[in-house]
Amino acid sequence: MPQQQWNVYDADREDIIRLSRELHIFPLTARLLLRRGFVSTQAARAFLEKSEEQFHDPFLLPDMEKAVTRLIAAVNRREHITVYGDYDADGVSATAVLYTYLRNLGAQVDTYIPQRLTEGYGVSKEAIDTLHARGTQLIVTVDTGVTAVEPAAFARSYGIDMIVTDHHTCRDVLPDCCAVIDPMRSDNAYPFPHLAGVGVAFKLICACELRHTVGSDEKQRVMKALCTEYLAPVSIGTVADIMPLVDENRLIVSLGLPLLARGEHLGLSALLEASGRGGKNGRMPQVTSSDIAFALAPRINAAGRLGEAQTALSLFLSQTKQEAQTDAQQLCALNEKRRHIEDVVIEQARALVQQTCDVAHDPILVLAAEGWHTGVIGIAAGKLATEYCRPCVLISLQDGVGTGSGRSVEGVDLVAALEACAPFLEKFGGHEMAVGLTVREEYLPQLRETLCREVRHQLGDQMPAPTILCDAQLSLEDWSLPMAEELSLLEPYGEGNPTPLFLSRDMIVHEKTGMGGDKHTRFLLCKGNKRMTAIYFGVSPEKLPFFIGSRVDVVYQANINEFMGRRHLQFLIQDMDDCLEECDKRAHSEALYRAMCAGETLQAQDAELSPVLPKRNDFTTLYRLLRTLCEQRGETVCTARQLCAASGVALHRVLLALDVLEQTNLIKRQISSNEQMHISLLPTEEKVDLEQSPLLQTLRAQYGTFDVQMSDDVR
Repeated sequence: MPQQQWNVYDADREDIIRLSRELHIFPLTARLLLRRGFVSTQAARAFLEKSEEQFHDPFLLPDMEKAVTRLIAAVNRREHITVYGDYDADGVSATAVLYTYLRNLGAQVDTYIPQRLTEGYGVSKEAIDTLHARGTQLIVTVDTGVTAVEPAAFARSYGIDMIVTDHHTCRDVLPDCCAVIDPMRSDNAYPFPHLAGVGVAFKLICACELRHTVGSDEKQRVMKALCTEYLAPVSIGTVADIMPLVDENRLIVSLGLPLLARGEHLGLSALLEASGRGGKNGRMPQVTSSDIAFALAPRINAAGRLGEAQTALSLFLSQTKQEAQTDAQQLCALNEKRRHIEDVVIEQARALVQQTCDVAHDPILVLAAEGWHTGVIGIAAGKLATEYCRPCVLISLQDGVGTGSGRSVEGVDLVAALEACAPFLEKFGGHEMAVGLTVREEYLPQLRETLCREVRHQLGDQMPAPTILCDAQLSLEDWSLPMAEELSLLEPYGEGNPTPLFLSRDMIVHEKTGMGGDKHTRFLLCKGNKRMTAIYFGVSPEKLPFFIGSRVDVVYQANINEFMGRRHLQFLIQDMDDCLEECDKRAHSEALYRAMCAGETLQAQDAELSPVLPKRNDFTTLYRLLRTLCEQRGETVCTARQLCAASGVALHRVLLALDVLEQTNLIKRQISSNEQMHISLLPTEEKVDLEQSPLLQTLRAQYGTFDVQMSDDVR
């Protein structure tokens, strides 16, 4: 991961004081509300309040009246209705919600979800043929259908009516059918256009129930009942589809999470338990949007990615605890299979990067291989884009045709870049951050060349750099448990309402220990008389070049940890570095190192050179460490700072020593733009004389004899 740039949001002090006073909240909470765009007291108060009364009138959605009329008529006439969904978590949850509602009405209803690997996305003529053979008279799409102009006409030729409910971007021509409900329509009067597909399906249910309701009290009663019945699964699709958690989406998830915690939904409770998030007796002490995003959604999506969406749908519709547990275990198994397939793809893609890409200069990674699983290349591309801090397109080749999926980074419009590739693409689509494409294998060189040119044109001379925008900079002494607890008013967190990030500078590392078999690191940080526990999940102690006494700056989330009935504040580290003063010293040493490598004549005192020049046994220590690290896989991936932490050799002596080892053919090294090095040991049949290194000879010629000794390990 590249070193990230840290910026801090700058809020108007008078606005902070005003919101804090009028809403009776801490200034920090007021600052966070301003950061999220809530400047007026009324808007901020509306954001903090969460009740069924805040739902918008569903009949403001285009064609809602038509859809309700046709759907209720079909129910009353016992027509054969098919709910046509999609294979991702949003589409499956939407299918389950609408199917359950219609079944409860007594409708003759079934479902259809296309098989991802054989049918692909959306409504197809082949699927219409299948439904016609079933006897379907009315199709209601969920999370799909707004671009199905030809399939809708094809269905009509069979005498099948269609109601489209979708949330994707509309084209100029809409399907000619009974109704097209989509908050993204250009003629939409609905006040919130960012509902998930399951959110639109829920609004259709609300409209059906509210069509004859009179009086605000009666409407509130109906909405309360509908929320209790359906918002648990509706919240799943909303979070899983990464919809902004503001307005109605925030309300949906806020009201849905307690239902999940109470075990109101049989299938989802079983999946929480199977994924390690379960509580006692089927009840969760707390369920968060993170539980959906990182535990439930991946397991539900895994089914669709591997062509098993019916298993996910079965979980949502399970009627007994045993059925739910069986489906949950199957989803967990599918997710493990997905992880394995994804890991293989990512590992192979990383190897291709090393073999075929110039990571320091290529503005986009375009990688292709035979047989990559098309269900996972999108998520793999996203992880590689994050890792290398540039857009990534992965293409799975089969019989000379490539199916590709790409993910972008901030500042690069990937679908715009693909527009220039249209002449040699079979098809493509998507949006700024994610694309899909089909290309013949012989056109891959043109695709790479054109994408590199277009992305470079978008970026100019500036390669993308990861940036963290912190909500506030605080001293350790500023924190209190009540202030941290009040931050829960902003939950649930997610897209459009991210978990707040804070920056604290110049803290002292008092303790550093491993957790979970050294998969994670626990720090005790100090500033003055204040101490704070800080956890860095997913990063082992040896990968962090910080020691007892190190002065560090930390970007973190504030977290309340409850243990044995006691609550205390702790930090969840997102990024950390040496404090500014130490960074300045490091930058000075790096500049000195680069100048020395360039052969420049330096007028420097011995005191300034001593941190840079290699010392006795530096080469031996480093070589032995590399031999240990490369023992299992033949190579190691690390940064110079990690080698510094593991060896105890000063950072820039590590850099010089690595240069010397590489020049004398003891190691092979490839450096990426994010400071990661792929290092492997080269075979040697005889002792190597490090004095043959041009760099070592230059250093001796310029700076005289300095204390260095090479043992038999490397000489």
